[in-house]
Amino acid sequence: MGAEDTGARIDIIASIVIERLEELILAMERAADQVAAGDDPEKVDVGRHQLYMLPDKDGNDPIVVCFWTSDDYFKLLSSAASDADVSLDDMVERSVQMPDVEFEDGLVTGGFDAWKGLSVDLKTGWMEDLLAAISSLLRSRGLFMNTDSEDDVVFYLPVERRRR
Repeated sequence: MGAEDTGARIDIIASIVIERLEELILAMERAADQVAAGDDPEKVDVGRHQLYMLPDKDGNDPIVVCFWTSDDYFKLLSSAASDADVSLDDMVERSVQMPDVEFEDGLVTGGFDAWKGLSVDLKTGWMEDLLAAISSLLRSRGLFMNTDSEDDVVFYLPVERRRR
């Protein structure tokens, strides 16, 4: 698979993911707008989503936050990839390094010394590119995503940005 083909697939998958997140995005935007307008965060309509109002890092303005498990997020990515006729497993590049043959003096054939040096590398840089593409699309809507944790994916929307 070429780099252009991978890039096009990543863009398609990212677009599908954003479409599937649309209901969550709208709920977060509504919540941020209502809180920015002075409504009580307890009375904000969040639909079926579990949203939280947390203070920002400075303790000033609230941030609308939604936590997903990494498993749920990966299911979303897998489903979006499947709908784009892409298998996430097919996008993994595999590289096998065979050891050099070792010849001893006077031997016509060599051995591999118990397979020392055999390695298989899986390159999944495309996943970082996919996450970056999704993050970029979310940022264009004022939202942010944090995937640093192995257990959770965090979506957040600063309320103060909604006041401008």
